[in-house]
Amino acid sequence: MSYPGSGNTWTRILLEDITGIYTGSIYRDGSLTRGGFKGEGTNPMKGQTMIVKSHFPSNQKVMHAAKAIIFVVRNPFDAIIAEYKRRRGHGHTSVVSEKVFKDKMWLGNAPRWLDGWGRLAKNVTSIASANSLPLHIYSFERLKENPTYEMEKVLNFLEDAIDWKPDNRYKRIKCLGELQKAATSFKREKTPPSFEYYTPEMIEIGNKAIHEVHKNLLEAGFDVFDVEEYLRSS
Repeated sequence: MSYPGSGNTWTRILLEDITGIYTGSIYRDGSLTRGGFKGEGTNPMKGQTMIVKSHFPSNQKVMHAAKAIIFVVRNPFDAIIAEYKRRRGHGHTSVVSEKVFKDKMWLGNAPRWLDGWGRLAKNVTSIASANSLPLHIYSFERLKENPTYEMEKVLNFLEDAIDWKPDNRYKRIKCLGELQKAATSFKREKTPPSFEYYTPEMIEIGNKAIHEVHKNLLEAGFDVFDVEEYLRSS
């Protein structure tokens, strides 16, 4: 589970690599199916996939069937920009003009999205606690820093939470590490924005949500991100 724009597609690639099992989704994104996600179009209730993507814990049927929750946290300012670009570009790899960050859709909705990021994190910990569901949380930023290490922790979690482990664990971890080393040499530098997309009012809402989520996660036993690295100056 994650907020939209939190690196879900990349996370699913890593999960499929490390487990050897297709990931599913409560949504049906044709572009992902065409891109190789064979579990995207399957019924999440049929047990054809082990890990199912969801952005909101509102699907009671799916949540009731869940045996555990993996929650990915990303800096809300970065996540919301990524998701907005995806929406306006009509795809996961589209490029959009910066003009979209000056229009009514952005200015009218960004404050609500920032608040929604905070509410989702609180809801996830509450649902896990209320339903006695094992919960694993990691940040997108730490995943980027060391994907092999974070995926190894996911394997540990799956073994503890649902008594599952791959037969070839060591080989999969080693292969993932080698793939990530090769991938780093092909990464392109991102062009920084030419102006601040967030207004001072938006930044205040986002920073408040960051403080509240960090406090909530610490109380639940998770120290997954550095507050100072998430906060944005206005």
